[in-house]
Amino acid sequence: MKRVALEYFQNLFQRSNTDSSDVLEIVQSKVTSEMRSQLALPYTKDEFTNALSQMHPDKAPGPDGFNPVFYQKFWGLTGNEIFAQCAGWMESLQFPQGLNDTTIALIPKMEKPQSMKDFRPISLCNVLYKVMAKVVTNRLKPHLHQLISETQSAFVPGRLIVDNVMVAFESLHAMKCNSKGKFGNVALKVDISKAYDRVDWSFLKGILLKLGFDDRWVQLVVYLISSVSSWVNFNGELVGPIHPQRGLRQGCPLSPYLFILCAEGLTALLSEAENAGMLHGCKVIRGAPPISHLLFADDSLFFFRASLEEAQCMKSLLNKYERASGQAINLSKSAMFLSRPNN
Repeated sequence: MKRVALEYFQNLFQRSNTDSSDVLEIVQSKVTSEMRSQLALPYTKDEFTNALSQMHPDKAPGPDGFNPVFYQKFWGLTGNEIFAQCAGWMESLQFPQGLNDTTIALIPKMEKPQSMKDFRPISLCNVLYKVMAKVVTNRLKPHLHQLISETQSAFVPGRLIVDNVMVAFESLHAMKCNSKGKFGNVALKVDISKAYDRVDWSFLKGILLKLGFDDRWVQLVVYLISSVSSWVNFNGELVGPIHPQRGLRQGCPLSPYLFILCAEGLTALLSEAENAGMLHGCKVIRGAPPISHLLFADDSLFFFRASLEEAQCMKSLLNKYERASGQAINLSKSAMFLSRPNN
C-alpha cells in the first residue's frame, strides 16, 4: 500500500508534454509599473510579523515539527534573526536543506476509500516557508482585482464567490423559462481533475511573465513552488521522497492565487472566441451582456449556443487549455444543461 501511494504521487507530479504557445500569445499584459515597483520593495520585519500573526496557532506542523504558535510565542526573541535569514533566502533564491520539505497528509473524501483518488492530499509545509510564501501573497493580494477578470470571484479580495453563484442561478433560470428565439443555449459544468496538482510550472511562469510581472519576482515565485521535496504520511510512516515536476500544493498560502492567475489563460481563449463570433454567451434578457463563462476555482460553468459549431469550438478551446496548462477535464463529474426547445 505504501508503494501504491508513492507511485501514485510520483506519476501525478511528473511533468507531461505541454504546449502553451497558443494560449500565452493571446494573454494581455495587465501589471502596471506601479504594481511592479510595489512588489519589488525591500522586505520589512513588519511584513513577516503580520504574516505570522495571520496563521492559526495550532495548524498541523510540517516535517520540522514546529507549528505557528512556537514562533508566535517567541517572536520577540527570534523575530530579528528569522526576518534576516528569510529575507536573505528570498533574495538569494537559495533555501537551506529541508526548509521546503512537505508532508502530504491524506484526507479521505468518503467513508471507505477504494483508491488513491478517494483521498484529498493536503501539504503540511514548514512554518518558515509558509511565512515567506504568505509575505509574497500579502503583497500580491491588493492587486488581484485589477489582474483577475470579473468572471472569477474566488479568492479575490472584495469579491464573493456567491456573486458568481447568483449570476449562474439567474442564467440557468432564464434558460429554463425562455423558449423563444432562434437559438437554444447550453450550460456546461466542468470539473477539473486534480486541478492544483496538475498545474504546469512552465505554463505558470509564462502566464506571470505575459501578465507583466517583473522577472525577478517571477523567479522568486517559481522557486518557492518548485524547490519542494515531499513525503507521504501513510499510516504514520513517511514514504518518499518525491520531487515534483509540476503542481501547486494545497496547504501553501500562494497556491489559490497562482491558480486563478493561471485560469486567466482560459479566460483569454474564451474572450478571443467571443470577439471572433465563434461563441455566444447566454443573455438573461434582451440587451443584457452575454455571459460565456463563470469560474469557481477548480469548477467552471460555460454558456454557448446549442449548435454543433459552438460545441466543437468549446471542446477545442478546453483541449487547447488542457495541452497548455497540464490540467484535465474530469468527465465523470461534468454535466450539461440545455434550454427549453424553441417554439
